[in-house]
Amino acid sequence: MESSNQYFHLLLAIICYVLSDYRDTSYDVSVHFFMMKIVLFSFSMLLLVGNGVLGQANCLNIDLQKDLIAHFPLNGNAGEAMGSGFDGAVNGAVLTSDRQLNPGAAYVFDGRNDYIRVGDHFDLGTSDFSISCWVNVIKFTGRIPGTNTSGGPVINKGLTVFGSPPRAGYGFSAREFQGEHYFDFYIGGQNNEIYRVGGFGYEENRWYSLIGIKEADSIKFYVDNQFIAGSLIPANINVNTNIPLLFGSIDKLGNDPRGTNYLNGEIDDVRMYKRALSFEERECLVNPCSPPLVDLGDDRSICNNASLILDASHPGSTYKWQDGSTQPMFEVTQSGTYSVEVENICGTRRDTVNVIFRAFGDMMIPNVFTPNGDDMNDYFEIDEKLIGSKLSVFERWGKMVFRNDNYQNDWDGDSLSSGIYYYLITDACGGTYKGWVSILY
Repeated sequence: MESSNQYFHLLLAIICYVLSDYRDTSYDVSVHFFMMKIVLFSFSMLLLVGNGVLGQANCLNIDLQKDLIAHFPLNGNAGEAMGSGFDGAVNGAVLTSDRQLNPGAAYVFDGRNDYIRVGDHFDLGTSDFSISCWVNVIKFTGRIPGTNTSGGPVINKGLTVFGSPPRAGYGFSAREFQGEHYFDFYIGGQNNEIYRVGGFGYEENRWYSLIGIKEADSIKFYVDNQFIAGSLIPANINVNTNIPLLFGSIDKLGNDPRGTNYLNGEIDDVRMYKRALSFEERECLVNPCSPPLVDLGDDRSICNNASLILDASHPGSTYKWQDGSTQPMFEVTQSGTYSVEVENICGTRRDTVNVIFRAFGDMMIPNVFTPNGDDMNDYFEIDEKLIGSKLSVFERWGKMVFRNDNYQNDWDGDSLSSGIYYYLITDACGGTYKGWVSILY
């Protein structure tokens, strides 16, 4: 695949050449007008090349439903999702995982006789339009011996001499030529001509986004939203045809069965718009994004001698903490409420957490309790700051008589004899408290 720099220099050379010849005053007015169209078109291609290296779009403000006339998610079935009723009929193709490994969310075609037939619908006439899909070619194929047919159609409506008008229509194809792997975008009209733009250098067994755009008197082709090629076409070209729309093959109305070709690969998420998509809209189709994920965790209490780093890191984001600091991480040094706003081009998310530093210090631990069932002082109730600590109780000769690693102020003496017992409390921060307690009935 040619790089953006190669396109830049090529188009710049075209502009310079045309402008140098344009100074020849022997040209008549019509020639001058045509030359200026080439200059303007070439300049627009330069801008598109530049746009191809821009960053991701802000998809929150992008309406990908506007002028969407057909959408085939190919998720579990070949139904059309915009309510047209023109669902696809599956012939041989089977469900498979999509580019995000979601099972049953794309179709795989065997390259021999598989296709999905939508029918003679979604003619796009003379209007501007955009077509997009995802494709994973398992095997790029070349020319079928003894025919003029090569490659495998990805999306096809027409583009055959057996249609009416001949060669009218639109589509994408994947093909092999002289060892190179090509993707192409085609349109044809009432003048019995096919106009093609494409590029080479693609890999097998890899998902690609294909977007073809017809706008006024030009067509443009994008792979993964990188501008690949563009061409001028006759104004008001009409792509309407009587040939049915297929995914994975071409319908020649029963003619030329030997030259009917099929895609060996996978197709997902086919869309058709009755307008030209902008760079931002194409980017949101190719690289849809979401507001950042931010999770500071649950409210917590920690030991005085502990350290805590709150981490809100998310790729491609900016940060604003409660004190105005802008780093992805924040060191907590005292009790309080901490919050952060994390923003990327798709939106902003906020999270808050309360942190308490435990300062145990002197604790209230009773030296007597009376578990006699009168609901008064029936339990060994230690300071509430120590709830959840480890409690061990020993009799006077050192034998352990009670242990609970998560003590909740619920020991009633376990019917031990009245007397003095010795406790060891280990708090969550490792501090220890020793003493004695008397059980009285």
